[in-house]
Amino acid sequence: MSLCVGKGNWVLGMPHILIACLLLLLVPGYGFASGSYMARPPRPPMQNGPEEARYEVGKAIFTRKMAVPERHAAAPRDKQMERLRQLQIKLPAQARSGVDLTGLAGRLSPGQFQALEHYLAVRYKIQ
Repeated sequence: MSLCVGKGNWVLGMPHILIACLLLLLVPGYGFASGSYMARPPRPPMQNGPEEARYEVGKAIFTRKMAVPERHAAAPRDKQMERLRQLQIKLPAQARSGVDLTGLAGRLSPGQFQALEHYLAVRYKIQ
């Protein structure tokens, strides 16, 4: 059997291969890669529960965007001072230089104090 046909010296099957290649180049989905591609991965669901609210309160206290009273009646100053000193030491150097947590001792309600601890645990991974 001869592989050449006629005067054009076309190899048998060559027109079919050219047509297939042209179709693959013209159809964008087939020409680039195998498999599917997601332009943007799915986002995790929004958490609007009590944990998110506690995180936001703690963040506001840490960044001094929330007004904190000079003295809170239910706040045990000595206990808060010791815990805030521990947290201050565990902060990364860059964050430690911009904030003084010990200045908040005796000024935070128990809920605000827990919110601040929660924020530091999530944001800076310190306990």
